[in-house]
Amino acid sequence: MTVRCDSFALLASFLKAGQIARATTFGLQDFSADALVTTGFDLIGERDDFHFWERAFWVEHGQRRIQLGYKRYFQASQDLGDGFDFPPGVRLTSVIRRCLARRPLKIYFWDDWREGALIVDEDFVIRFNLKCLRAAYQVRTLECDRPSFGVTGRISTNGVRATMQPCDLVALPVPRQAPAAYRHLRRALLRRSP
Repeated sequence: MTVRCDSFALLASFLKAGQIARATTFGLQDFSADALVTTGFDLIGERDDFHFWERAFWVEHGQRRIQLGYKRYFQASQDLGDGFDFPPGVRLTSVIRRCLARRPLKIYFWDDWREGALIVDEDFVIRFNLKCLRAAYQVRTLECDRPSFGVTGRISTNGVRATMQPCDLVALPVPRQAPAAYRHLRRALLRRSP
């Protein structure tokens, strides 16, 4: 199914509201279990426990279409919000430039600089990785951690903080072993600084 929306517009809307508020964005009447089943969503988990529904959608991304994975999370019948899985080709620097112009960002990396996460406004986690040393960082997932949606534990943000190292790309010198994508990310962050 194709969503009639640009990927950056969809991301900007999600990063502003913290959720996909209108089910019609994905061709649904609502986000009930019955509506999700009838439109081809797959159930992962048990309905009386933590579970989510997922489905892939095609969205416009620049001059091409990409298949975006959409997930709707629940604890039993309580709606906990949304998340996205991204295919290769969505650059982190493009998302920063087009969707995160003046938002507070914190960056975390694994030791090898190939994987990391961006915490936006203390509410969103964008995980990214690097497949090839000459490539750019690619967005992999986007999750919202706002406690107003029923989850008070901040699972995504706390998971990043517990497993990765914080990094101030703007203040720190570029490490010698860092890939070229690190330098590109640093440059993108410097351009958005006032």
